[in-house]
Amino acid sequence: MINTLFRQPKCYHIYHFISCFEFQQASLKPSIMDIVTSIGSKLVELAVDLIMRQARYVLPYKCNFMKLSKDLKDLEAARERVKHSIEEAKSNDEEIENDVEIG
Repeated sequence: MINTLFRQPKCYHIYHFISCFEFQQASLKPSIMDIVTSIGSKLVELAVDLIMRQARYVLPYKCNFMKLSKDLKDLEAARERVKHSIEEAKSNDEEIENDVEIG
């Protein structure tokens, strides 16, 4: 009986120590939700970064395209003015330079 009394407290202390150690390790381990949340937040961050990068390309592209369309109309009008000037100069028997003639 004395042997049993001494043995129980030793076993109890060892099991208590092991269970406390396991509890501390379990509390240090991140939960599955923490891992999923961490991965999810990183994916959202990367997706937002990618969308913003693409938006930076699209918005100036559209603006530049509109400006190019306006400039093209202005060039067509200038070309028509030059054509009229050439026709007028030809009707007055004036010499037209090679770099001015429009094909």
